[in-house]
Amino acid sequence: MENLVFRKIKKEDYIDIKNNIYTDMDLEEVKNICIDFENQMEQGSNWYYFCVELDGKVEGIIILEQDERESMQHLGNIYTIVVSAEKRQQHLAQYMLENVDKIAKDLGIKILKCECIKDTPADNLFKNNDFKVYGELNNALIEDGSCYDLVLYAKTIDEILPNAKEKSDELIDDDYLDTDENEEIILSDENNNESENNTEDLIDKISNA
Repeated sequence: MENLVFRKIKKEDYIDIKNNIYTDMDLEEVKNICIDFENQMEQGSNWYYFCVELDGKVEGIIILEQDERESMQHLGNIYTIVVSAEKRQQHLAQYMLENVDKIAKDLGIKILKCECIKDTPADNLFKNNDFKVYGELNNALIEDGSCYDLVLYAKTIDEILPNAKEKSDELIDDDYLDTDENEEIILSDENNNESENNTEDLIDKISNA
């Protein structure tokens, strides 16, 4: 598509975003939001705010967050993807999603997560881009007197632990091992139980992320 640009949101975009996307919001409020977006990115935030520009006007936005916890920085969340009403059906959401996928990989993100209302265009978008359902939350959203179900999606975009075996070998220390006379390495029962407990804790953390 001609005259299509994907880039970071700038504070000067507030008029386009007000006119084309956040149409129900006050102009000054949208201006402050755009200023905040730009300031966060300049300060090295783990939040990234992007837009798609068509023929010189901002017609869509997408927001990416990288988990800032040290052990979970390989997780990313897509919090917003929206296209102006007049420019839908022109594959702008697909274009933004493809670009965020590339940027997420560059940031070291391995798994992308997102959620959306069930049976909506966004639901179809994620399905068509290899996102897998890992849960549903019934009646999660109440709006204008109606309840809506949320679908929870995740997609692995890069190999998570390419050197997993090498890393695990490096972590093995004599303090955690018992050795018999033939130098056969045997993990003690105590540490086996401890390892099982650590694994269960890790699964709980990921499930609750």
